[in-house]
Amino acid sequence: MRKFLFLITSLLLLAGCAQIVSLQGGPVDKIPPRIVENGITPPNSSTNFKAKEIRFKFEEFIKLNNPIQTISVIPDNIKIEATVEGKTLLLKLDGKLQENTTYVITMNGTVKDITESNDSLMQYVFSTGNFLDSLTYTGIIIDAYELSPVKNCFVGLYEPKDSAVYKKPLYYATTNEKGEFTFEYLKPGTFELYAFEDENKDSKWQVTEKIAFTEEKITVDTAQKDTLQLKLFKQLLPSKLSARYTFPSKFTVASKNPIKLQSLQLGGKDISPEAVYWYSEDSLSFVSYPSEGNQYQLIVNHIEDSIKSDTLKVRPPARRKNLKPAFEIPEVKKSYENGDTILFSFSDRIIAVDTSKIELLIYDTVRIPVELTFKDQYLSLKLNGLKGSNFKLNVLDKAIGFENFQESFSFTRTFDITDPSALGVLILSLNKLPENAVVEMLYENKPYKTFNISKTGTLLKLPNLSPGNYSFKAYIDENKDGRWTTGDFIILRQPEKVIRFTEGVKIRSNWEIEAELEPIADEQE
Repeated sequence: MRKFLFLITSLLLLAGCAQIVSLQGGPVDKIPPRIVENGITPPNSSTNFKAKEIRFKFEEFIKLNNPIQTISVIPDNIKIEATVEGKTLLLKLDGKLQENTTYVITMNGTVKDITESNDSLMQYVFSTGNFLDSLTYTGIIIDAYELSPVKNCFVGLYEPKDSAVYKKPLYYATTNEKGEFTFEYLKPGTFELYAFEDENKDSKWQVTEKIAFTEEKITVDTAQKDTLQLKLFKQLLPSKLSARYTFPSKFTVASKNPIKLQSLQLGGKDISPEAVYWYSEDSLSFVSYPSEGNQYQLIVNHIEDSIKSDTLKVRPPARRKNLKPAFEIPEVKKSYENGDTILFSFSDRIIAVDTSKIELLIYDTVRIPVELTFKDQYLSLKLNGLKGSNFKLNVLDKAIGFENFQESFSFTRTFDITDPSALGVLILSLNKLPENAVVEMLYENKPYKTFNISKTGTLLKLPNLSPGNYSFKAYIDENKDGRWTTGDFIILRQPEKVIRFTEGVKIRSNWEIEAELEPIADEQE
């Protein structure tokens, strides 16, 4: 079991008044309400506390501000009722106080003056035992994928028992803008620690809320401290797949979670992996020709669970007259690079292409030879040896022959092709990364390319890069599925490790540069 250092800090405990901090600052007229000398009964930091109410006497008339939302107490086994009588705030304690326990009451904007409405942040501490618990614990919460700090995250310490996270914690804290959290006035002991985005403010984790957890219990004592960093991730929800049929032969499968596909079957027949087109990690399509009006079973088998499969029922409707195959371009771009491929996807299988009826024009006049290929429902246009702007692709009527569809069909698309001399080349070394790492390349902070080291090797030559700033991050592909996998709290599996690098690279026109990815030291394995 790991042990973390819980420092005994010097606590500023004022015997005569509560700790009050201005939330706004500024000139004198912005000062929050002040408590008179010896104006708290019982005094702050009291021990052997047995009172049923606490009184705070201020120098001026005050008013309450939403006490249900602005007053919190740790532990929260008691309830607090707040009222104001002129210049006095009265807190009534409802419930049985635990023995030998330190309580912390925080009032964040609970009290305001009646003129400028300046509010305050106050903390009142007492113990039902002979002393105040004084151990503290700090940590940081970061996003598991972006590695950025997470603010306003709920962090709780719990008794070590099953399903603790579904109950209210013994102690709780909230992260600041740097993702930092601090527990104060802790007693020695062993706890479980969980952090989550408490979206409904009920202090209990819901499966739809992001979560972070420690794999081992933590021991609160004065032992040497390790740096604790928790990674917040989105729990994968059980997600039913959905299937949609598009006339005359296209099937689309989608999910809210990534689809880890092992195989597909439709009506008892296997669908070839080569026939599957991936729109994204959570949606795909393929072409098949079922009989109209009959119901078919679509079975999706998953990589991570060879026993589990999803079975969907699909009933292609009866054929309708004059219904055209759907036409789509998965990614419509204004500009392409030499060597790129434009992919067109249809809902019917292509059986023939008449290239004499497909025109690629520049400046709307000069015709250029086209390099076209087709397979199943896909038509590919290869952009080789081309550069310039104002390209227009005209696909004329009867240029494409479909297996079922025989009606008139045509379309036009325009685009530019970047001049190769305006592009740069990057020689990239990945020697300092493990073999199971996957590297993501970002252009101006947007996803650009992905490299699986086990397939590409550790030295890459990347030509035809647009000038600008490129950055990188990597993840350890533990399950070897080629995608970053989030955590699973149900089986206590952490998300796959993400690695940041010390710096990116800047690409210039007509330049070739060399760079080596250097992981940030504390993020290496």
